[in-house]
Amino acid sequence: MTAPTAIKLWAILVAGALLAGVLFGDDDEEQQLYREGKKAFRGCAACHCVNDPTLAEDEDWLKLNRVTRCIDAGDETPRMRKVLDVYFRSPKTLRPLLVDENYTPREGLACGKIEVPPTAGSAYLKAERKSIRKGTPPKVRLYWKASDDGRTLTVPAGKYRVITYRYYRTAPAKKDELWTLSVTDINGCAEFDVAAGATMPFGFEPAMRGDLSAEESDDGLHFSLALRNETESTLTLSRDGNMCLPEFVVVDPTGTEVFRNTFENT
Repeated sequence: MTAPTAIKLWAILVAGALLAGVLFGDDDEEQQLYREGKKAFRGCAACHCVNDPTLAEDEDWLKLNRVTRCIDAGDETPRMRKVLDVYFRSPKTLRPLLVDENYTPREGLACGKIEVPPTAGSAYLKAERKSIRKGTPPKVRLYWKASDDGRTLTVPAGKYRVITYRYYRTAPAKKDELWTLSVTDINGCAEFDVAAGATMPFGFEPAMRGDLSAEESDDGLHFSLALRNETESTLTLSRDGNMCLPEFVVVDPTGTEVFRNTFENT
């Protein structure tokens, strides 16, 4: 073998090794993270849907997953959060059908309409099996922008459970500060029967209420606050992807503050 031929062969081998590293090296780690995230999400899928990369508001939901208490795997929690984030952001991840103002149903698909309120929001709907067998998409993500009088969305007909819904608002003085009210119920916050050719209201208001309770023990009083919607489903309030935890203040009969603390995220 001549020297130029040997050099050329060596160059080809090096190029091949570099290409293999690009194709199989770093990608292998990414694939592993993706597979772990996909597996981990199976435990979350009953309550949540994956994010939609076209919705800017979903970025705050991804931030919230860095601290949410439901992702708890002991010492493996940081790894769990990492693999889920990879899975959520991957273009390979299957996502619910996005139904917004620009949604155009495929030809021949029976549809009804849902009237949503003026406040911007989104909702995750799971179709029941009988509806899926008739052609209803199994998972639907509603999304609407703020308006003066509300909007009407065209939705594939079928029976659904509303698993989660969110409302979005910005503070008048800080338009880049996003507040999100999220409600989740594994059994469904409500059941929707979207009939072909008919219109129905979304039904939920962008409102919350707090159930305050106190329990006496040997250590003193333990306060707890549960945020819920009008049907007793659990509610979360966040700002720019950070959990908002209300404070409580204890005062004596004279009105003097004697103790102040923050409710824990449970």
